[in-house]
Amino acid sequence: MITLSDQLQLNNSRLENMDKICTFRKGNIVHSCCFQHVIQRTYLDKELLVGDVAWYYHDQIVGRYQTYGVLPICQVVMPSHIHELYFCNNVIDISRLRSVACRNTTVLVKKLQKQNGFKTVITRLFEPEPGFVPVKDACQMLTVLKYIRDNDLYLKAQGKKAPYSSFERWEIRNYYKPFALDGLEPILGMSLDELKILLQKDREVVYKVARSLKTNPADFLIQGK
Repeated sequence: MITLSDQLQLNNSRLENMDKICTFRKGNIVHSCCFQHVIQRTYLDKELLVGDVAWYYHDQIVGRYQTYGVLPICQVVMPSHIHELYFCNNVIDISRLRSVACRNTTVLVKKLQKQNGFKTVITRLFEPEPGFVPVKDACQMLTVLKYIRDNDLYLKAQGKKAPYSSFERWEIRNYYKPFALDGLEPILGMSLDELKILLQKDREVVYKVARSLKTNPADFLIQGK
C-alpha cells in the first residue's frame, strides 16, 4: 500500500511548483488570462469519479464545449478530483460549461446509486467552488501540462491509472479533438511531437526547459482586457 510520503515523493511538483500550479483563492478568479487550470474536487474527497461516471463527465465536456466557446486543452479525471486546462475568451464561459457538466454528472450518480440500492444517496457530487489558476506565461504552461499529465503517478505505482487521461490517448495517437493540444506550438516554441517526447521525461528535465522558455504576453491575455 502506498503511503502519503510515497505519494508526495512521486508527485513532488505539488510542493516544488505549488505557486505555478495550484495556488488559488476560491471566488478570486483572474479574468484577464485566457488559459485557466481548473481544479474540481468531489464532495469530501470521495472517490466517486470512476468507470462510467468519469467517462460521462468527460463526454459532457466534449459534447458541449463548442456551445460555450471554450477550448479544453487537456483533462485528467482522478477518482476524487479533476484537472483541466482551458483556453477561453471569457472565463465565465468555462464556469457555464462546467456547471452543466457537473450538474448532469451529479444527476447520473444519484440515479446509479438509487438503482443499486444505496441506503444513502449523495446530496452532492462536487465541492461547490472549483479552483481557477491563471496560466500567465510559457514557463507556467509547460509546468502545468507536466503536472496534469503526471497526476496519476501514485495510482500507477499501485498498478492502476486515472479513470480518464487525455494525455494517455494523445501519446499513443488515439485521441480526438479537442484534446490534441493544438495551438501550443508557437507558445512553447516546439512541435507537438517534441512536446510529447518532453512530457514523458523526468520532471527535473521538463522544469529546466520550462525555465528557459520566452513568453509573448499577448498569447496569455484575453483580448480587450
